[in-house]
Amino acid sequence: MTDTFPTKFATKGHFGCQPGDVVDLSAESDTARYLSHSLETVRMGTGALARLREAFGSNGTVSSDEISEELKETLENLREIMRVFPECSHCGQRVSSVADGDVFIPKFECAEAGGLKAYDVLVGIPSGKIAFANDLRNLVVIADDGPSVNGLIGQKVLTQSAASAGLALVFVGNSCPSVVKAGEELHVGCGLPKKGRLGTIVTDLWWYSAMDHDFFIERCAAEGLDPEDFLDFVVHVEPGVYAFSDELADPHEDAVVLSKIRKVDAAAPAISASGVDTATRLEDSQFWKYLSRRRERGGMSRLGDVFCTLGGGLYWIDGGLRSVSGREDDMAYAGGKLEDRKVVRLHKRIPLLPEKEVGIIYPLGWDYPGKLGIAPENIDPYWLAAGMMFLATATSQPVKVLGGDRLTEEKRLEQSEENRAILAASFDLLCEIAELRGLWESGRLEAVFTELVAAFWKD
Repeated sequence: MTDTFPTKFATKGHFGCQPGDVVDLSAESDTARYLSHSLETVRMGTGALARLREAFGSNGTVSSDEISEELKETLENLREIMRVFPECSHCGQRVSSVADGDVFIPKFECAEAGGLKAYDVLVGIPSGKIAFANDLRNLVVIADDGPSVNGLIGQKVLTQSAASAGLALVFVGNSCPSVVKAGEELHVGCGLPKKGRLGTIVTDLWWYSAMDHDFFIERCAAEGLDPEDFLDFVVHVEPGVYAFSDELADPHEDAVVLSKIRKVDAAAPAISASGVDTATRLEDSQFWKYLSRRRERGGMSRLGDVFCTLGGGLYWIDGGLRSVSGREDDMAYAGGKLEDRKVVRLHKRIPLLPEKEVGIIYPLGWDYPGKLGIAPENIDPYWLAAGMMFLATATSQPVKVLGGDRLTEEKRLEQSEENRAILAASFDLLCEIAELRGLWESGRLEAVFTELVAAFWKD
């Protein structure tokens, strides 16, 4: 990095630009403004380094034994700040770059050079009826662990994920578009001819939803929901497989087609199963596949982050914790108020975890006891056993509280004790669920514990 902040950014196709485009950061354009704003921390770091170099002499060099530990830490923090580069909404990657004279040069080309293009997803409509609505996400399980939907690539990934669950989910902004018959196609858009208009979708979600009508009725019944609470209207079509496009058009235009729907000659797409995990081996389980992608964060263990963090984006769906779109937690086990649990069912057969798998605990409250305090009765055995091991280990020692070093000793102890009481009550709840379901008697729980001990101590 140079002492002066570059005034240009060679895009290499990022940010919807052509591969050879170079953006003048001072120009009056949306891309220039976005880059300038996103690079502000890099600009601050550049200025700070320049001042440090000036303080240590013209050549800016100094041996490590000549500076204090505090200054070493400051320099390292500056280096971290200066690695924060803007994210390309078309490929979803953070565009790390190096300064070459007066120009930032990205280290790699954009996978969607020139900008993301319009695309299709396929949805089967065997009933010959398409149900349109604002939001049908709570009828299916849609994985939501991809790029942010604030970017085009994140919207595309979510649309593709929804299609794999049998739902067309296309971003259209706050446009309340109409569905119009246009020849052999249906067009979803704004300012379209009134002739041929079949209905209007109230898009409070900023996306429109569509699925096969019979599948829609089936999913409403499975979730115990009234179809009339969701449905906007139904359009009759020839039964078959349909392509639903995202035209990536500007929803603010007066007259614009945002999505096209047309029948295609293709095999009916398979709908991904969203039911209970039936894995009989740890490595095949949804629990282990998910946990293996997690990392320790800020002194919190993987399990501590998953089970305790407020707003972690995980929900109990079909017995497992999942990052999903448009769903809330399944109903928690109806075992009474958590704070009324004073006697803990202690099981010596529950093995402990390595200490690093507990770490610092996020501050809990009786109104937010973490995910284990609201576990459903159908919790998957792997999630259940891991939760029991985590709680048994956490309550066997003083509870370390996140941010405890900034609290007075009195407040730290108070929060630690409240956390411990909540964790103990949650432990009792999980033990009760295990007993209620006969998981001890069947030997299932001990088999899972054996697998988890081998996996955690190996790690």
